Amino acid sequence: MDALNPMQTATQVLTFSLEVGILRRMFNQHSRMTRFIAQRAGFKTTTLPMIHFVQRSVLLGLALLLFNGCGTTARRSAANKPLNILMLGGGSSHDFQKWFGDADSATLRELPNVTATYTEAVDTIVPQLAATDVLYLSNNNPFTQAATRQAIMDHVNQGRGLVIVHAGMWYSWRDWPEFNRVLVGGGSRGHDRFGEFEVKVTDPAHPVMAGVPASFRITDELYWQESDPAGTPIKVLATAHSNQRNKTYPSIFIVEHPKARIVGIALGHDGKAHEHPAYKQLLKNAVSWAARRP
Repeated sequence: MDALNPMQTATQVLTFSLEVGILRRMFNQHSRMTRFIAQRAGFKTTTLPMIHFVQRSVLLGLALLLFNGCGTTARRSAANKPLNILMLGGGSSHDFQKWFGDADSATLRELPNVTATYTEAVDTIVPQLAATDVLYLSNNNPFTQAATRQAIMDHVNQGRGLVIVHAGMWYSWRDWPEFNRVLVGGGSRGHDRFGEFEVKVTDPAHPVMAGVPASFRITDELYWQESDPAGTPIKVLATAHSNQRNKTYPSIFIVEHPKARIVGIALGHDGKAHEHPAYKQLLKNAVSWAARRP
């Protein structure tokens, strides 16, 4: 479960403190009344500590209920907060608009309170990034402007989410090696012939894999995703075995960036992937986790 952000934590603690303060005042008033009634009824003074112990136990139980209630409310609020997703696509070898644009944006709009905007004009996104919670990259057409590249790095260094899908993790830009080294932790330069293969989940406890079958078959391009020893480390969440190379490759992974949450999804060539229930669940999970939604 994700941690609450500092503002949510402060609000929760303040609310809890106020409510416990009210309970404490009620308890003190009730204690004085209990002592008076007990004495009038002829109870021995030695009985009063037991009565007070019961009262304190009740107070503690009520305080715990209040605290849990505050936490549940705060997590529910975080789960429903507005989420702005900027989706970049475009380039060669794929029907970007149909699958990465129309299909994936429709999938993401199944999440509560989401705005998903798709564009292939990759060098026009700088003004939009300031209001973007999660940046989704699937494009293999180049970022030609230095300002765009810097804005993407700034987005990540500010701790905001990044999801890189299929063609977006390819080694596409020789003049921008930092992209693959820092943001992808590696990349792909090839894939198996388009066909069916099995994806196996290796870390079912991770939130990105929630609701995803332990294994599933998909018809897609099996990317030969390789980690960069000099790059940001990755944590593999699911793998696929290449029959062409007799080697197992990461299919789903997170990039362990020190500030941002980054998810890599190697799947997604066409509709056989984008309409697959496991892919759709993965995409929604990836965006929610990258955005630090519970």
